[in-house]
Amino acid sequence: MKRIVKTTLLICFLFVLGACSNAPPKQVEQQAPEQLSEQTSNIGLLWEIRKSGVASSYLFGTIHSEDPRVTRLPPPVSKAFNAAGNFALEMLLDEA
Repeated sequence: MKRIVKTTLLICFLFVLGACSNAPPKQVEQQAPEQLSEQTSNIGLLWEIRKSGVASSYLFGTIHSEDPRVTRLPPPVSKAFNAAGNFALEMLLDEA
């Protein structure tokens, strides 16, 4: 039994030792919050779902926040909402 415990501990020690690295940590470019808020993302939250012969549908991902940068809808989103025949959204029924 002692041999199994010693072998297991040795394997764990070698695993941890192997995970250690001598490489220096990567430097992350620091930016001021003002610069971050001005950046735009190429990954949108509005997806168009298309199929031949069927009207397009849209799926819009949301973030629950009161920050104006989140609540202000970009023009493509407003255009899609205004052109939509139907609108569905999530609703929390337990917070009445």
